[in-house]
Amino acid sequence: MNTDCCCKPGCNAAACGCCVGIEPLTPRPTANRPGLAALSYRMGTHAIFLETMKARLSSSNYLKLARLTSREADDFSLAIMDAWATVADVLTFYQERIVNEGFLRTATERRSVLELGRLVGYQPRPGVASSVYLAYTIDDNFKEETIIPKGARSQSIPGPGDLPQSFEISEDLKARAQWNDLKPRMTQPQTQTTINNPKGPRIYLKGISTNLKPNDPLLIDFGLIDEKNDQLKGPELYQVQAVEPEPAANRTLVILQTAKEIPPITFADPAIVIGKLVEQPTVQVSNRLRLPRMLNEQFGFSNFTFSLPPSSFSGARKMEKEASNNASAVDKIEFSAVTDTAYAVAKIFSPKLQDTLATATANANVTPQSTIKVYALGVKAASFGHNAPLRPIRLNENTKVMEYSEWATENPINHNQPIASFSADSTSGVSPLTVNFSNESSGIIESVVWMIDNVEISRNWNLNQQVFTDVKTYIVTLIATGPGGQSNYELHIEVEPVININ
Repeated sequence: MNTDCCCKPGCNAAACGCCVGIEPLTPRPTANRPGLAALSYRMGTHAIFLETMKARLSSSNYLKLARLTSREADDFSLAIMDAWATVADVLTFYQERIVNEGFLRTATERRSVLELGRLVGYQPRPGVASSVYLAYTIDDNFKEETIIPKGARSQSIPGPGDLPQSFEISEDLKARAQWNDLKPRMTQPQTQTTINNPKGPRIYLKGISTNLKPNDPLLIDFGLIDEKNDQLKGPELYQVQAVEPEPAANRTLVILQTAKEIPPITFADPAIVIGKLVEQPTVQVSNRLRLPRMLNEQFGFSNFTFSLPPSSFSGARKMEKEASNNASAVDKIEFSAVTDTAYAVAKIFSPKLQDTLATATANANVTPQSTIKVYALGVKAASFGHNAPLRPIRLNENTKVMEYSEWATENPINHNQPIASFSADSTSGVSPLTVNFSNESSGIIESVVWMIDNVEISRNWNLNQQVFTDVKTYIVTLIATGPGGQSNYELHIEVEPVININ
């Protein structure tokens, strides 16, 4: 706005508006800050261009235009300016649209995005159809299997203001009424890896009434085979650390302590040991007549009366013939009897199996049976009988009361491990060095062994007048052995060279 206003002195030009429209309003600034969703790049609009041209009519820079004093919209000159203002408005509008298409963030046309991607060697992937997972429910009264053909259409239920979306099946789909109640599996089988969790061993047990308490022993048999010696790996012994019932899932989380090592067992031992723990006591028969007959008498060849034609089960007969060629006469008879029985049973049940095999397969348990077995060792038995008194441990110096504990199987006599110790009258000196060693070991000791540099020297209680001649460091070891175990103690003896002073 010009400062030389036509208003009287003291009048507010901005308030009266008499000087409005005498300044050009174009071009408008086109600078834009980064990160905008759309760019503003118009030099002006129709109204701004028209006001600018009217301001030029009153400008002192164009004296010849000063004679055009009319400002009415129906004036021919003003109509021409209005038309050119419209042309400028259209041009700047499309100029702004072109500028927006030159940047990836503000571009709206696919061709613009495609050309911008080509500048860096990128080519958009072709569009693909959307996909969805469908679940069909069959009428419960429909017992047979049905096929939902390829191309069957399904339609979505649109939300407010949306349109329905149609989907077609890409392949034929088998459907059964028995599959209506299929539910996703909410758990996964436990393995040795999941039980021996890095955060601490743990196992889930079915039910919430396990009656387990902390420090209760659990024997877990993973049923694994040691490939080196082809033997069954022994079970692992754990102790319960914490028990956390989960009623919602009908299970109990048992947090275990670190597994304890138990002696290895042979291939047949687990079945014998664990079987003895769970089997019922044997009932003694009243007399020998009630004893069962021998197996060879009960299942002998003469007891089988099946007679099958040679043409039946030709493939199995061929296998039987090959196996019989490599067997003795007795083995041939027994093998023939067993296979004849199997063929007869298969022939009897085959019609029924043909009718029920499809249903049995559909309802089969796809999860393999777990080989892991867990045994809770809930019964405690003392090694020396139920009436054996607790063994004394030590006399409490504060209360003067003897403390007791259970008898340890590995140390039933309650012998403590001996503590080996000795002293030397000298640990260093010049060669030759003579040293006397005094045994100061404690505990119940049955034998001692003196060794120098891993070589046995003596089995006496003390080691006297031992001479060291070589210039080096000797390692003297005392091994004390007793009923409670074995203990070692070492001491270094340094032999220095003789220094001659002239």
